[in-house]
Amino acid sequence: RMHGTPSGSTPAALLLSIGCLLSEVLPLAAAPALTGSSGYAVIFDAGSTGTRVHVYRFERAHGGSAPPMVRAVPGGSLKVKPGVSSFASAPPLAGQSILPLLDLASRIVPVAQQPDAIVLLRATGGMRLVPEPRRSQLYDALFTAVASHPSQLKAPREAFGTLSGELEGVYAFLSVNHLLARTGQISPSEIGSVGALDLGGASTQIVTPLPRAANAAAGAVPVFLPGNTGGRDAKVFSHSHLGFGNKQAMAALTPLELSACLPSGACTNGAWDLTISGSVTDGFCGTGKPVVCEAGIARALGKFDHGVGQPAVQGRRFIGMSLLFYAVNFARLAGHLPPRAPPRYTASELTAAAHALCAEPYAALFDRLKGRDPLTPDGAVAWRCFDLLYASRLLTDGYRLPPNEAVVEFDGEIDGTELEWTLGAVHAHLAGA
Repeated sequence: RMHGTPSGSTPAALLLSIGCLLSEVLPLAAAPALTGSSGYAVIFDAGSTGTRVHVYRFERAHGGSAPPMVRAVPGGSLKVKPGVSSFASAPPLAGQSILPLLDLASRIVPVAQQPDAIVLLRATGGMRLVPEPRRSQLYDALFTAVASHPSQLKAPREAFGTLSGELEGVYAFLSVNHLLARTGQISPSEIGSVGALDLGGASTQIVTPLPRAANAAAGAVPVFLPGNTGGRDAKVFSHSHLGFGNKQAMAALTPLELSACLPSGACTNGAWDLTISGSVTDGFCGTGKPVVCEAGIARALGKFDHGVGQPAVQGRRFIGMSLLFYAVNFARLAGHLPPRAPPRYTASELTAAAHALCAEPYAALFDRLKGRDPLTPDGAVAWRCFDLLYASRLLTDGYRLPPNEAVVEFDGEIDGTELEWTLGAVHAHLAGA
C-alpha cells in the first residue's frame, strides 16, 4: 500500500515515485532477472467480465537509450469468462478458470525462455468490489494454479493482486503514447502528450497530461517516460471512478429505464441473455426509447464525483479505448457513424448514432449485424444501444468534454497491437528492471 493510503480508499491526488509505480507492476525484489536483450511477458488482465492473457515479446535497443520495442505476439491473446470476482464464493474455481490461458501462454513462450519470462496477474474494477478475506483467497487460488501448472512460467505470490484504478489509467496512458510514437503519429519528444479514456464493466479511468509545474494539489502523478534521450519525467492527472463502468451504471437503472435502453423486441430472461420476443421469466423486453434511457443514465451520472481535481480538458487530445471503442466501432459498422480517419467523433454524434441504433427493431438489427463485428458477441448486439448512449453521456456529464468538439479518437488497436493497460505495465516494468 503506497504512502500509507488505506485499503479501499481512492485519493484525489496520488503521488507516486517511479519506484512505487514499478513495484505495483511486479515487486522489483521478486522480478525475474533479465538475462538478455529480449524476452517475454505474460500478463493476465482479470477484469470484471472475464480474464484475458496477453503475451508480449520485448527487445531492448543496443546501448539502452531508446525505449524497448514491445510487441504483442500474434495469437497470444485469449479471454475466458466469467471474471474471477464471480468465484468469490468458490475461490478454487478461479484458479481453474485461467488454465486455458496458461496453456496458451506455455505454447507460445519457448520453453528455454519461460523461467525468465515476466509473469503478472492484476485484477481491475470487479475485484476492487470484493471484500477481504475473499479477495486474498481468490488470489491464493490463482497463484496456486500458476505454481502447479506443468510449464516453467512462474511468479511469486506478490505478482497476483489488485491494480489500483489510478495505475490502471497510467498504464493505459503509457500504452497509448508508446504506440502512437512507434507509428510516427507523435514524435518521441511528445510521448506523454496524449490523454487516455478507458471504460470497463466496473470502472472508468481518465488520464490527462499536466504542465511540468503541476503539483500534488492538482492531482499530479509523476511518471517516467522512456525516450531516445534516455527518458524524462512527466506529470499526469489520473483518476478511476469505481462504480461507473457500463455494467455498474446499467445496474443503477430502473427496470423501466433498462427496457428503454434495449431495441424493441429484445428480451432478457433474467440473466441478461437476450432473445427475440417470446416468453419472459423474471426479465423484461426492450421498448427502444432512447430519451427515457438517457434520462436514467443522466440520473446515474448525477453521482459522478467531480471533486477529484480533474483539470480542464478543453483542447486536449484523448484516445478512447475498451468499451468506448467497442460501442463506437459497432455503430460505425451499423452505418450510424461515418467512417473517418482518424476515428474522431463528437459526443453529439455518438448520441445521434445511439438514437438510431435504439430505433431499429431488434430482429432486424440482429439479422443485419450478427457476426459482423468480432468485438460484439451476438448476445451484446442489443446492448450497444445502451453502451453508446452511456459513452456519450459519460464524456459530457462525467468528464465534461465539449459535446460538439471531436477531441476523442476511438481506437481498439494501433499498429496491430491492442490498446490495453497491459502493454503499459510491461513498459513500466522494463523501465525499472
